[in-house]
Amino acid sequence: MSVYNVVLTSKAAKQLASLERSAALRISGAIGLLRTHPYPPKASKLTGRQGYRVRVGGYRILYDIVEQQLIIRVFQLGHRRDVYR
Repeated sequence: MSVYNVVLTSKAAKQLASLERSAALRISGAIGLLRTHPYPPKASKLTGRQGYRVRVGGYRILYDIVEQQLIIRVFQLGHRRDVYR
């Protein structure tokens, strides 16, 4: 089993920092789980662009995977009403 490195873009890091503490902790936990399970059963492929999404309550984590380098790049996260814009 491979362990991936998780990299947050500067945009995603700012979005995580701006969330309320309880939501940020849940999202951080879900991002940590992606290190060992980059394709969880509930992950969905994004339509119209590259990447995947994972649902964490009312929030979404959008990420893509670089298999050759074992990197997961989280490029956006936030509430479901705002994250796809």
